[in-house]
Amino acid sequence: MQEYLSYMSKQAQKRDDALAVLSKQREQKLGELSKEREEMVEKHKAQVTELNNGILEKGAELEQLNFEIAEHENVQHLQQQQLRSIAELEQELASARCRHSETLQALNASSLREKERYQTEAKHKVRELTFKVNKVSEENHRLHQELQQMIHRTRALRSRQQLLETKRRQLLLEKDLIV
Repeated sequence: MQEYLSYMSKQAQKRDDALAVLSKQREQKLGELSKEREEMVEKHKAQVTELNNGILEKGAELEQLNFEIAEHENVQHLQQQQLRSIAELEQELASARCRHSETLQALNASSLREKERYQTEAKHKVRELTFKVNKVSEENHRLHQELQQMIHRTRALRSRQQLLETKRRQLLLEKDLIV
């Protein structure tokens, strides 16, 4: 019984260790994904700042050109060109924001899939260990019943042996009395 308890304790420890390793791996992966996400957010912010600076520069250029164009005949042509350039930059900014949003969503989805996969693996391991524990428990119960039956048979045989021994002594006494 002590060996069985020791064995069960070791199995539980192995299961706990396996779960701890899986949990640590999952946390490490989540940390890596979080770091990647932060890097992407920082990169996105830098690009947004760069694009905003570009817009500000283009806006400044537009103001300068407007001042110069006021002196020249083709004011509207240059103004439309700068407006198109600003619209393109704004489109680029919107497109970059959209791409970064999609990237962040993909990272989040990937992180959730990894988490679910690790949880599924952990549940599977727990089910396997539970099945093994149940099999050992059933085998232990069967062996215990066999032992109880053997003890009962041994007692019955001893009782029978004592009864036969008593009869043998009586027969020996009767034999000695007859002789």
